[in-house]
Amino acid sequence: GVSHNRIDMRSPAQRQKREMNLTATGKNSDFITSMTRRMSPSGSTIVGIAGIVLAVNAALEGEFVGAGVCLIASALAFGVMGYTFSRR
Repeated sequence: GVSHNRIDMRSPAQRQKREMNLTATGKNSDFITSMTRRMSPSGSTIVGIAGIVLAVNAALEGEFVGAGVCLIASALAFGVMGYTFSRR
């Protein structure tokens, strides 16, 4: 196994710089996480509505398998949106 209890041989300035980089990375990942939380409902709504529209169009053309696939995609998109809102 690999030992994770290593002695930090860096100077105090190098350690402080590394801690600042880790903090900045953490803030950046928080920003990305919040951005994806904001984008998820809008993306799911777009995919869900587009799936219903395309399913109606496919059904009118007699392509019932294609309509079913579009409705499955729409149901999954609305399911993701419901799961996202239920977790808040």
